Amino acid sequence: MATLRRMEEQVFAACRTPSVGGEPRSAAPACQDWSQLSAAADLERRATAVKSRREGLYLPGELRALEAEKAQARLAEERSERRAANASREAAEVEEEEKRKQGQAREAGRRRAWDTPELRDLRRHYQEVEAEQMRQLQVLRKEVEAESRQQEECACRAAQEAEVLAQDQASAHLAAESRARAVQLQEEGEAVNRQKARDQAQRSAKEKQQDKRMVQAAVFKVQQEDAQAETRRRRLQAAAHAALDRLMVEQRQLREQEVREEEAAALRAQKQRSAQASFWAARAKERRAAEHARAQVLRRVAALLAQQQEDEERLQMLHGLLQEEEAAAAQRREEEQALERRLQARAKAAQAAEEGLRNLRERRLKEEEEEAAWRARFVETCAAEAKLEQLSDQKRRMRLLAFKREAEELAAQRREVQEAEVEREEAEWHLQRLEEEDKSRILEEERRRLLELHARGGLLARAWFSGAVLPRHLQDTD
Repeated sequence: MATLRRMEEQVFAACRTPSVGGEPRSAAPACQDWSQLSAAADLERRATAVKSRREGLYLPGELRALEAEKAQARLAEERSERRAANASREAAEVEEEEKRKQGQAREAGRRRAWDTPELRDLRRHYQEVEAEQMRQLQVLRKEVEAESRQQEECACRAAQEAEVLAQDQASAHLAAESRARAVQLQEEGEAVNRQKARDQAQRSAKEKQQDKRMVQAAVFKVQQEDAQAETRRRRLQAAAHAALDRLMVEQRQLREQEVREEEAAALRAQKQRSAQASFWAARAKERRAAEHARAQVLRRVAALLAQQQEDEERLQMLHGLLQEEEAAAAQRREEEQALERRLQARAKAAQAAEEGLRNLRERRLKEEEEEAAWRARFVETCAAEAKLEQLSDQKRRMRLLAFKREAEELAAQRREVQEAEVEREEAEWHLQRLEEEDKSRILEEERRRLLELHARGGLLARAWFSGAVLPRHLQDTD
């Protein structure tokens, strides 16, 4: 009991330990379910063996047959458990390998989609176009600055020429005042100068018109280049959209492939579950066959017990006859009285053994009820301490399942301890029965000796040893 209390304290302490990241503690692997089922089957087998041992005493031949049958059943169950454990382990390995391959396939698909030649060429082309646009913009900026400098230089030259013309006109006016005789020449010179000025103004206007047309042509060229760049940009955007569409199509295809792979995995899991169901059906069939064989053995044992009861009744009849012969000899009466006391002691011992078995069965039922109540209290305590009402439904179910598994493990350990105690008690009871058998054998040998003694004295006829009255194993073998 101290061991059970220590185990309970350890389990409750484990329940009080906070989980990492708010998630429940990891459940046992899938093979633990198989080990639990195997442990349950082993407990059932041991309980069946205990019950069969409690049914009554067996003859040596029957005991050997029962031991052989139990050994065969144990070997069959061990083989079944090994096959189940191997199947569960292989299924877990296959499922893990499939998940790893699916993850690798998804990662490879993403890398292939990102490293496709279309996207790589599109990124490189977009970078080249952007660099070309920047270079053209710099060249155009330099050309506009050069044209601005040229226009400023032309304006400066026109201003200088106008100043020179004004100086010439002033000089001509002064020359006309000082030299009257050069009036005609001055007028001609003025006419020539005016003609030159008009020609210069016309040339300046033409140059301005040409500069204006050049600027307009440059602006138009820049606008055309901008339109071409916009067209190229739109084409690049369309190509990028097309590449993205292709990427989305490939991703959708990858997702569809993943869905198909998941459906195939689900189908394989369903097949595996069907195989497990078939396995357990075969296991149940084997168990029913074992139960049928056990029932046959029990029927044979019941027949043997009936025969033994009949033999005991014959022995009691013989005891009555022997009591009628008490007048023959006082020693014989004393021996028969001692024999009667021994028989009564044997009956009391048998009654005490039956009472002990009945008490043991009642105690086992009570322990099972207490175990069920303890499991319920354990799960409720763990749920209350873990505050499951604050978690989501899925997390709450997972935590409840983990608590139930821990309760089952602790209950299994409790049952193992109790089973060890029961086996110890059964061993003591078996030793007691062996002692009773030895006493019974001694009594039967004494009874046989008395019968032989009185038969030799002429008190009993040899017909008593023919098998009609005595059991076969008490007949005279001389």
